[in-house]
Amino acid sequence: MKLLFCHDHVFSFYRGNYYSPGKLDYKKFDVYLEKFSHITCIARARQVESIDNNYHQANGNLVDIVGLENPSSLWGLLNRRVLKRVIRDHIRKVDAVIVRLPSEIGIIAAQLAQEEGKPLLAEVVASAFDCLWYRGDILAKIYAPFLELRTAHVCETIPLLTYVTSNFLQSKYATQGCSYAISDVIINEVLLPRRWINKSSFTVGMIGNPDLKIKGLVTLIEAIQQIRSKGVDVNLEVLGGNGHGYMLRNGDVPGWVTFLGTFSNPGKVIGWLDQIDFYVQPSLTEGLPRSLIEAMSRGMPALGSNVGGIPELLLEAALFAPCDSKQLANSLFKAMVCPTHYDELAKHSSETANKFNSKVLLQSRLDVLDKLSSLV
Repeated sequence: MKLLFCHDHVFSFYRGNYYSPGKLDYKKFDVYLEKFSHITCIARARQVESIDNNYHQANGNLVDIVGLENPSSLWGLLNRRVLKRVIRDHIRKVDAVIVRLPSEIGIIAAQLAQEEGKPLLAEVVASAFDCLWYRGDILAKIYAPFLELRTAHVCETIPLLTYVTSNFLQSKYATQGCSYAISDVIINEVLLPRRWINKSSFTVGMIGNPDLKIKGLVTLIEAIQQIRSKGVDVNLEVLGGNGHGYMLRNGDVPGWVTFLGTFSNPGKVIGWLDQIDFYVQPSLTEGLPRSLIEAMSRGMPALGSNVGGIPELLLEAALFAPCDSKQLANSLFKAMVCPTHYDELAKHSSETANKFNSKVLLQSRLDVLDKLSSLV
């Protein structure tokens, strides 16, 4: 059986192949190949003159990529019929369709798949409104409520859905079909909770592209500055980008902030997590952040903003309002100096991460794919 996978992910096209920074590379299609003999992925693409070492090839044996222009660009709006024709042609060639939402390509493909009578599964991974509203530019803010309504409408009609959250996304995008809560995180090992140690220096870590405003780096830097003003030596390491865009927008960062770029090796990410003292997810919006769960699996205290699915993962004492650097500073400082609070957060991290055992989640995903293939 052949599968069509549709999303707004942006691939880099270089010398005849498509590359991804990791969110949708070739390995990510393994689970779908367990149930389908061939996958065609329709997404956005841009041609590049060179490829970063941290990018991985996405197309390969049994996986083809079809790169489209951005449907939300001027070209995409003026040539919407052409885009729809391309997507419909590929839908007719396959046995089933999976769309990842929110995405323009996903919404178009979902509607066309239903018109063609193809078995359809939607993977809901984030809030459509939040992703655009917190992007920063005025056009995104204007379009945010429209994408929210379109996503909610299409989800209501899809017969089979998965959500990465347990409650948050389900409350926004209800469906009349069958739905399942299945995170896309992969946790192979969970460490025992760390114990508080009386230290004079701490390293706080964050994973996320620092150039994206929605990742909330400004709030985290302000919070650490407040803690440092108390005489505590705190350093910040940010994994996920070189920070050039952030510094162009906000100016140079203090010397105690380090941008680590990206790590292509998952083992290197785990090694880094084991070396930091605290993990903070200060995002303005999230679905169910994989990086937060990965950090919690290392048994360390973790804090996060009270948005999206993050409250499903953390204790109330570890939550702070988005953009509230003072509240974050107070919570983080308490974890640094209070052994009881530290141990409570660390214990909760390990206990929560254990719920995301990769073998259990993999079987859940395969069960859903079985349901999809049974409709063929």
